[in-house]
Amino acid sequence: MNAAELLLEGQRRLAGVGVDTPRLDSELLLAAAWGNIGRERVYAHLFDPVPERVVRDYERLLQQRERRIPIAYLLRRKEFMSHNFIVEPGVFIPRAETETLVEYAVDWLRERGSSGQGGGGGPLVLDIGTGTGCIAVSVAVAVERCRVLASDISEKALEVARKNAKLHGVLHRVSFYLGKSLEPFSDLVPAGSVAAVLSNPPYLPDGDRALLTPEVGFHELPESVFGGSDGLDIVRAILDAAPAYLGDGGLLAVEVDPRNAGAALEHARRQAGLCELELLNDLSGRPRVLVAVKRSGAADGM
Repeated sequence: MNAAELLLEGQRRLAGVGVDTPRLDSELLLAAAWGNIGRERVYAHLFDPVPERVVRDYERLLQQRERRIPIAYLLRRKEFMSHNFIVEPGVFIPRAETETLVEYAVDWLRERGSSGQGGGGGPLVLDIGTGTGCIAVSVAVAVERCRVLASDISEKALEVARKNAKLHGVLHRVSFYLGKSLEPFSDLVPAGSVAAVLSNPPYLPDGDRALLTPEVGFHELPESVFGGSDGLDIVRAILDAAPAYLGDGGLLAVEVDPRNAGAALEHARRQAGLCELELLNDLSGRPRVLVAVKRSGAADGM
């Protein structure tokens, strides 16, 4: 068979099981089976016979995708902020929506990030629920001299995040800690010493499970997706704890579900230590990131 025939067959089969992007996924899987040659090279050889080994590998990947295993888990990578990140099953897959948070945080740290000091005099940043490390690593790559401390409840996630920090050359400035929310930093980070607290926590309501695609509902870990009955359990915990760590004028940025963004904002307003509250829209125009600033002179009790 040639590549054109394989792609048509893959598109037909994936469309038949409800995959949203059957043609694109077929192209990516064939490129991966062909030794990660890139989609453009697949099209350069569209009508050439495909080696039998490639056909076998493509069929194996196609069958897995038909079971709705996320394509990022099959390719073992996902692009985020124009960088490729290693992704492995059992670790939350980076989403494009989170780039809104990273872009804002990077701009803020470059302009105003002197409220907390990390190693070498650069800003100190905390990343809560790091997953693949996409936030921590992207910030470290973009902001020279910053130091990032990242936490997660999953040893597997921390293992993958360390690989990504090494891959992108920032392992010397990003450290990883096992634990829930900001708890790993309680004896590690002095009160008022942090320039920014960033997080993409689990924020979907528990009742959404039946509404999710099979890729999310069956293949991503529930603890990386769901945040309690209203989705705000972990968001509220971060909003409550973060001000104590932030220096005066420090940034808090948390990704939220657009459906409960208003409730998250109201909870943040009840925190005496926060001001300049705002909801940032993602590329689809939906409120996706709650940002706030540590009020100058607010107590740092931890």
